[in-house]
Amino acid sequence: MPSYQIRDAQPSDVPAVSEVYRRSSLSNAGDRDQLLDSPGSLVFDPASVNDGCTRVAIADGRIVGFATTSTVTEAAELDDLFVDPDWMRRGVATQLVLDA
Repeated sequence: MPSYQIRDAQPSDVPAVSEVYRRSSLSNAGDRDQLLDSPGSLVFDPASVNDGCTRVAIADGRIVGFATTSTVTEAAELDDLFVDPDWMRRGVATQLVLDA
């Protein structure tokens, strides 16, 4: 399994994270039309990045996936997990889940 650098997302990462969010969301053919009919659902809310709750996976110098967690009592809960379609099935999501 390839290795990815995983780090906290920074405010400067929001455009790249937003693009992964949009591309990943639209990659599911069963949801695509509904999402395109509601463009607001394709807009990434940067609050989780600004709050320090989002981690990004970096490969070849670019963000290829991200995960957002929240703390529930003593445990972390995975809220979001998105991988760029070009990087799916390469272990990115696995690495992000292990990191969470």
